[in-house]
Amino acid sequence: MAQEINLWDIGGVSLKRLVIGVLLIILFSGCSSNLCTNEVVKMIESPDHTYVAYLFKRDCGATTKESYQLSILKKGTELGNEEGNVYISYGDFNIEWSKSCELTVEYWSSDVFKNKSAYKNVKINYKYKKS
Repeated sequence: MAQEINLWDIGGVSLKRLVIGVLLIILFSGCSSNLCTNEVVKMIESPDHTYVAYLFKRDCGATTKESYQLSILKKGTELGNEEGNVYISYGDFNIEWSKSCELTVEYWSSDVFKNKSAYKNVKINYKYKKS
């Protein structure tokens, strides 16, 4: 008697289940990709050349409002695609080094979501400016 071969069943695994599994893996791996982009607005080195302050605009697509953010990183470290490690606001702001270990943030918007007072040994001063 000839054995019937089912092309939809390979090694005990149905081809339909295999295809669905592969499609789900592709779908979920696409969801985990970072849709945010960072555009550097201003980049200034500390007077002692130890740190770099990055003021950047972060856009995460149509479902979120773009924001302005600040990261302080060791010189030689790339900004990458992470959120700001010091300051986040919907409004634009300005940054200036006062001293090697002191950065001043001048801001105009009250929509502030993160404002750390220090990063490592760098003190952060905030000055509100009326627009």
